Amino acid sequence: MIILKLKTEDLVLKYLSNTQWELSISENNSDYQGSVVLNVTIYKEEQMPGFLVNVASIIKDNSFIEVKTNNEQGILNSIYKQAPELENRLLVTDIEDMGVVDQDKLETHLFEAILVVSDDDQQYFGGVLVKYYFDVNV
Repeated sequence: MIILKLKTEDLVLKYLSNTQWELSISENNSDYQGSVVLNVTIYKEEQMPGFLVNVASIIKDNSFIEVKTNNEQGILNSIYKQAPELENRLLVTDIEDMGVVDQDKLETHLFEAILVVSDDDQQYFGGVLVKYYFDVNV
């Protein structure tokens, strides 16, 4: 194994294409010379093989959802309609009643719920806060 003592300023990274970059030694370096072409694949976070995906990249924190049944399963069902890939991966850890608000002349409760990914999940991690309205007149 050869160990080179290079600093960041000794290297030049040049874009060749969407799938190739060239890493070379700076012309200012008198001790080393040469270059190598790196083949790369660019993934969206949720497409990266072998990497856990943050659930917040799928469900935005503080987003509003529509809930038909005001309980944990009702919240999860609403999330699974938007993001079916998360089915059976989430837990509701907290629901907080934020109070009654008047929306379009209907009394509506505003709630917040914290959703977290199951600890043993092999594909996703993290948690998000979602907000939802629930009509108290229904």
